[in-house]
Amino acid sequence: MKKLELKEIIKEAVFDAMTEELCKKGKAYIAKRKRAGEKSSAYLSGRAVKVCKGQMQGENTIDEIEAADNTEFKIKLKHLLQKHATNLEKGSDDTEFELTLKHLLDKHVDKGGEKND
Repeated sequence: MKKLELKEIIKEAVFDAMTEELCKKGKAYIAKRKRAGEKSSAYLSGRAVKVCKGQMQGENTIDEIEAADNTEFKIKLKHLLQKHATNLEKGSDDTEFELTLKHLLDKHVDKGGEKND
């Protein structure tokens, strides 16, 4: 076994021991920050704990949101063009819009809304 392989195994073992009590989101936060090049530290672990406690959002976290089947949204074309168009170019035949379900539910519900389980 090479020295580099041994170091990698030790790093993984330390990472597993360090994150064993964290929630799923906290573990994912640490893994994402490591992939981005951040080194393991007490500061990183502290931020992961905050993610678990809900005091801080992990970057680009995706919360599952479901809308009721009968939900209707009302959006003006002017609003779509000004706020949500991603490739608005003069003379372009196709315009793409980027909206999240959370945004639609928070700002544009006309009838219906979020599912209540």
